[in-house]
Amino acid sequence: MRERLTTVTICVQQSQQAEIPAILMVITEAILACVEDHQNNPDVISAWLANKTQAHLALWIAKNLSCTAMIDRQLVGFSMASFTGEILLNYVHPKFHRQGIGTAMLELPRDCRRLKHLREYRHEQKTI
Repeated sequence: MRERLTTVTICVQQSQQAEIPAILMVITEAILACVEDHQNNPDVISAWLANKTQAHLALWIAKNLSCTAMIDRQLVGFSMASFTGEILLNYVHPKFHRQGIGTAMLELPRDCRRLKHLREYRHEQKTI
């Protein structure tokens, strides 16, 4: 039997302040899914989530390069880099792992000067 390839279109765009609630949901779900790292220890999880607030995200988005990944108008990923190109955050909702989303977001800050002026790009990932 032949396996069927499907194409997923990932839209990566500059983060907007209005997206902060959805970004926080993605970050929280991604952190909660890291059971191997935090061993479901509530103190560790709380520490990891402590600075992931609306106020912090608003500041980070304003002062860094950040992007969100969308599939079918649903926010599924968030990435942030410094203006020197250092990756600061890269989160993908666990339901969308292994679809090239994290990689697509990491490609965006390679040319930081160009990113500052880029509104959106599309990345197609073929999955089995």
